[in-house]
Amino acid sequence: MDRNTKIWRNLRKLLNEVLFQPGNPTDLAEKLYGLWRDLSLRTCLSKQYRDTAAEYSVEKFAVRAQSYYTRVASQNRENNIIHLENGQRFTK
Repeated sequence: MDRNTKIWRNLRKLLNEVLFQPGNPTDLAEKLYGLWRDLSLRTCLSKQYRDTAAEYSVEKFAVRAQSYYTRVASQNRENNIIHLENGQRFTK
């Protein structure tokens, strides 16, 4: 089974077994009980949530933010330099 098939199968299972109707406490209780009973689904969801959370860690955010600001600063420096016909340059 390829990865996409597995993801879609887990998503369908999640939609059917975990998501509940808002305002329906009985449905919520049934979904929680079903999740409690299904170790494989709990394990799978737990791993997926940990992997997703790791993508939003402070460290990864800092690296992405620094990369973004470095790129923007570099573009601004290039845009503020005026090239003259005689080859000279000066900053605005």
